[in-house]
Amino acid sequence: MPQDTDNDALKQSLIRAGLVPGPAEDLLRDFKPTVNLEVSYAGKPVELGTLFSASACEVAPAISFAPEGDDVGSRASYTLILVDCDASSSEDKGFCRHWVLPGLTPLASSSEHIVAETKFALTPYLGPTPDDGSDPHRCLFLLYREPRNLDMSKDDLDGDEPDQRRNFKPSVFAEQHGLVLVGVNWMRCSAD
Repeated sequence: MPQDTDNDALKQSLIRAGLVPGPAEDLLRDFKPTVNLEVSYAGKPVELGTLFSASACEVAPAISFAPEGDDVGSRASYTLILVDCDASSSEDKGFCRHWVLPGLTPLASSSEHIVAETKFALTPYLGPTPDDGSDPHRCLFLLYREPRNLDMSKDDLDGDEPDQRRNFKPSVFAEQHGLVLVGVNWMRCSAD
């Protein structure tokens, strides 16, 4: 049984932000969340477009979510991907990849939606850094259910240097690894 997710609120926030239709259209076109993805920076929650300053995003946020339900199983693992929709030079080339964290496992016994990190990040966290004077950047947190026995490595990505993180296509990456999108949250990030 899916968690209490507000698909209409998510959809409307993405439309108002110009992400759907827009740069995230192919990624989120038919998406229906089954997980309420909770993200917070120093205790301040990310809530479908919350505005943060770049300095508030320097340290990786806390991630939490409850297990999807009995039909998925208690041993499911997830990959979190953070992308900036506005940092690449062209919409059709992809997004800027800020974080790829596989092996997230929600603890079924936790009422606080505690998530265990069972693997190292494939892309270490790097907070968004919009240029001074630019509009706030729209950043997506994408949560994917992993297939059983998924084996990914850093070699599956183009590297960790800033130039190598640009033009990332999460939908292509997900398809290559059998990842299923189950949760989305997003924020805006401005220069200090």
